[in-house]
Amino acid sequence: MTNSRAKGARGEREAATVLRERLGVVAERSQQHSGKGGGPADLILYDGLGLPSSLSVEVKRVESLTVTQLVDFVRRARSEARSKPSVVMHRRNDESWLITLDSLDIVPVAREIVRLAGGA
Repeated sequence: MTNSRAKGARGEREAATVLRERLGVVAERSQQHSGKGGGPADLILYDGLGLPSSLSVEVKRVESLTVTQLVDFVRRARSEARSKPSVVMHRRNDESWLITLDSLDIVPVAREIVRLAGGA
């Protein structure tokens, strides 16, 4: 279990780095991991003013992932995010990160990414 937790934490740090490098935003692991509470998301993104984003980011670092599992991850992320747009970032060993989301979240996610990147 400890190795699984460590792998999850590494995956979250990797995903945060990817979002920082590609979007130029502050991305941090959620406080849910520090025992202080916090939201259900694995990562919290911040805009240029330091305000938290409305985007909920779940991270899954798994070597084998079935379509059924991925659908469940997306469904759970969307449910836990409540009215916020949500995405699931996932990757296998030696592969790049993929982002999966419910089609109902495409427009809100795109708008939030543009806003975070300083486009509006």
